[in-house]
Amino acid sequence: MALAEIREQIQRLIHNATGAPTHEYERVVQTRDELESIASIILDDGQRIIHGWTITVESDEALPDTAEELVDFTFQRQYAFVLRGYRGHDDAKKTALEWQNTIEALLATFDTNPTLGATAIRSGPAECRIRDDHRFYGEILCHYAEITLDAILKVSRLSS
Repeated sequence: MALAEIREQIQRLIHNATGAPTHEYERVVQTRDELESIASIILDDGQRIIHGWTITVESDEALPDTAEELVDFTFQRQYAFVLRGYRGHDDAKKTALEWQNTIEALLATFDTNPTLGATAIRSGPAECRIRDDHRFYGEILCHYAEITLDAILKVSRLSS
């Protein structure tokens, strides 16, 4: 188990639950050219509306050793992930309702996958710390959410 595998599994779960593209780190858009350069990552296929997620590791910490870990030269590391979601705002299309449903689907996905596809010892529960804020992504007004998810993996103290 490694951080990269956990991140890849989180990306898969987000895509399966939401259908939205996911990027493995937070994208910062300062100009229209930058927005256009990442459009293939964040825009829905054929719709030209922003809908996507990014994954950030906010922090990590080594957990206290257990007796077993002292014997097998391992320890557990807990990663705190922040998943940031963006969805273009459109009142006529009732995107606020769609956004709420997307968040619920994503939370349910993580709740029913406590080992993140066997890449983590355990994870969750996922929590939505910002459910429906409004932010600009470049020049586009979007619904915005932040979901936090902790994942614990076992790390060897021995070199490979």
